[in-house]
Amino acid sequence: MPHARLVHLLASVAPAATLRALRPSLEAAASAAREQRVATTSDKADQATAAECTAGLLAAGMLSPGSGLAGGGDSSSSWVVEQCGRQLLACTLELSEGWAVALRCGV
Repeated sequence: MPHARLVHLLASVAPAATLRALRPSLEAAASAAREQRVATTSDKADQATAAECTAGLLAAGMLSPGSGLAGGGDSSSSWVVEQCGRQLLACTLELSEGWAVALRCGV
């Protein structure tokens, strides 16, 4: 999971900037996943990247309450957890394995 490791490193060094940079893209991936029922090759790549980025944020400590990451404390932590939940609920069956692996990696 090279993307997860990179995001983990970036979020450990500059959490606020990393979250600010990734949040719009992860939200866009979540809304795209909710709107589709069958995943294309492009969608699979986008969702796999989103899963790895979310795993990297989780591994960097965005899951721990009161971590203070991204300057938002609980709000940034809860956003990452909520984002992960939204993605898991929205993904198709064929993409669920990738999200499960990302979740295991991140937690």
